[in-house]
Amino acid sequence: MTSLSPSLLIPLLRTASFVGNTKKDSAVKSKADIAVAYLAKNHNIPAQSIKVTDAYTDARSGGGVDVANGLANVNVDSKGRIISSSQSFASADALSKRASDDASLKNAFKSLNDYVKTAVSDSDLSKITVASTASPCWRTPGSIEAINDWVSHAESYNVYPRNVNDPLEGSRSIVSSPANTNASPKGWVTGTTTTGNNVWAQNNPTGGSTWKNNHRPNLEQRRLQLPAGPDQGSFLFYTVNTMHDLSFLYGFTEAAAAVVLAATMSLPMLRMDLAPTMPTLPLLPDGQNGVMRMYTWTQTNPNRDGDLEQDIVAHEFTHGISNRLTGGPSNTNCLNDGEAGGMGEGWSDTVANLMRLKSGNTRSRDLLLGQYVYGQGIRNYPYSTSTSTNPSTYGYLDDPNYQEVHAIGEVWAEILYEVIWNLIDANGMAADLFSHDLTKGNSIALQIILDGMKLQPCNPTFIDARDAIIQAEQNLTGGKNKCAIWKGFAKRGLGVNASSDWWSHTEDYTVPSGC
Repeated sequence: MTSLSPSLLIPLLRTASFVGNTKKDSAVKSKADIAVAYLAKNHNIPAQSIKVTDAYTDARSGGGVDVANGLANVNVDSKGRIISSSQSFASADALSKRASDDASLKNAFKSLNDYVKTAVSDSDLSKITVASTASPCWRTPGSIEAINDWVSHAESYNVYPRNVNDPLEGSRSIVSSPANTNASPKGWVTGTTTTGNNVWAQNNPTGGSTWKNNHRPNLEQRRLQLPAGPDQGSFLFYTVNTMHDLSFLYGFTEAAAAVVLAATMSLPMLRMDLAPTMPTLPLLPDGQNGVMRMYTWTQTNPNRDGDLEQDIVAHEFTHGISNRLTGGPSNTNCLNDGEAGGMGEGWSDTVANLMRLKSGNTRSRDLLLGQYVYGQGIRNYPYSTSTSTNPSTYGYLDDPNYQEVHAIGEVWAEILYEVIWNLIDANGMAADLFSHDLTKGNSIALQIILDGMKLQPCNPTFIDARDAIIQAEQNLTGGKNKCAIWKGFAKRGLGVNASSDWWSHTEDYTVPSGC
């Protein structure tokens, strides 16, 4: 989209509202119909100009041409009631003026009209094609009659388990059959190497773009017991599969689109490369594989491998979650920069922090992100509920030193750290996030953070994301934790009356009446 950046000059009429439960129109049959009817009535958008092609979201067209980030999401509960909506459609006048100013963009958009479209037939839902280098068995020369594997394979991994963030916290141990049967019913491994339905992992010392048959360890009898060194991909394979299964349990699934219109599908397969520099996860629209690149960090002596630090890997994977869930699966341009891009970094830190919390921890626990690879961590302050240890507040967004996305993300993650501990203090802590125990504070926190991503508009502000999380908790528990959440936001200046005009931010430390 770089060559089409002038399209971003189209002024967007961006609105977001959390409207509570509205009555279902008995004449409307589907959730798509409900959404279209609501937009037509409440946003004065002609129903015939709204194009619905899937269960979650779609871009508005101007004269048949898709407008960049011209999105609307209307969130409908299981009873067919509208609970929230947002839209960033351009006005007809803006579209007309922009077309006359730069008509060449119209042809450019038309040429890319089907760029991110993905067609799925009924037959695709009943078969899985897996690339494999395993040798087939030939029944008769010249033809394959069938390949069947009736042996149930157990998988074992000699790794730092998910409750050990890095070598500074503990030792490697044997972990057997770690795949969650709901998230990965076929397990993680489809052959005898680090490939599977969720993840392909391998070394990539040259940094090249080829990957299907790259440097990959062979796992004899599916026992992953490799030394930390040349086969770091084995550790990365374990951690990213862990993140895949965890995010599945909390709603990063195909089925989520059936209940929340702005939902998305989980990554069908994530390619991962290892090479010497800083980690990244460029993410393409749904239907195209993400590519996670992890690297060797040079800030310590000896240098250290980021694959051995869970919070680094979890941070990168969470970019895939937040980019796919915000704005819908076919648009990954909703968290590009500014506050939205910064919150992308903040959500990634937050999920990494949630992975590290253990039974017995209290709100006095401070967390350093990237301590193993960087020594003192990679953020300005530890994440802490102490304002002395971490003084970050909403007003920091006006500081010239906090204009870069990672710095913005620190502020958002610190605010969420307060919310997380308020939820834990009120509800207790689940010993294992994989239990998905939504009566416990840490599980509630992860659930409403991901649900909030589905509810918020494209290019959200801190205030949009705050309101989406509060709405998500209302949907989940009926508002049981409303005050605990508001107190967490307000402690760091994002209270009820906090405001922003995009260039400046006004802090507020008050909570709603009744709290």
